[in-house]
Amino acid sequence: MYIESIELKDFRNYESLLLPLDKGVNILYGDNAQGKTNVLEALYVGCTSKSHRSVKDREMIRFSMEEAHIKLNLRKKDVPYRIDMHIKKNKSKGIALNGVPIRRASQLFGLANLVFFSPEDLSIIKNGPSERRRFMDMELCQLDRLYIHDLIAYNRVLMQRNKLLKELSFREDYRDMLEAPVSLAPAVFSALRKVGAAVMKATGATGFNIMQNNGLSAGQTMFHIHWHIIPRVEGDGLGTWEQGKYPDAAAMQDMAAKVASYLEK
Repeated sequence: MYIESIELKDFRNYESLLLPLDKGVNILYGDNAQGKTNVLEALYVGCTSKSHRSVKDREMIRFSMEEAHIKLNLRKKDVPYRIDMHIKKNKSKGIALNGVPIRRASQLFGLANLVFFSPEDLSIIKNGPSERRRFMDMELCQLDRLYIHDLIAYNRVLMQRNKLLKELSFREDYRDMLEAPVSLAPAVFSALRKVGAAVMKATGATGFNIMQNNGLSAGQTMFHIHWHIIPRVEGDGLGTWEQGKYPDAAAMQDMAAKVASYLEK
């Protein structure tokens, strides 16, 4: 994987910038406070949606402007990808992959693997273990898309548990929710993760979510799984879908056959 070019508009101190990058080593040099680190930050933000400086989105937008734009063109296994990211002051980021909007920033992970070191990273050593966990989570998310979904699910459950513990002093009946049997859930999630991985390999999906619904009668539990599938580009071996349109019935049948083949293995 390598990044072919980066284009900025109203990002930090850049009103406009178009910078082609070499496939080999690229060196940025110049006087202090000219924006060298801002280019590196834009590369990191474009591939992960997060800044290494842990700042608010509005701080990355050029003074007096309402939004900033980052465009990355990269190539992975001879397949071109384009990432478009709009950073807004009072709204969440708008992200598109190959011209198709994506719902979750986590869908970018694994597309471009980056290692960024800056003076701010010294906090990994100086601060508490939470900083080190965050660093390891960020690196693992780039290497394993399944890890992203496990991490999101873990953080969601952790937040729900902590909120439930706070409410126990007011609602004693909530204690039953903490003691509810969950032995089946890990086995089900493990099976669904295998199905999800098979679909990702067969269709080129950028990720998937597994949701659990306990709001059913008689203690029933329903699991939902859906995938993030984007129009493919020519050269990936899975066929070509027209830009901006989703696959038709024939393409979906072809994907189903490939999924079945992977599951049989």
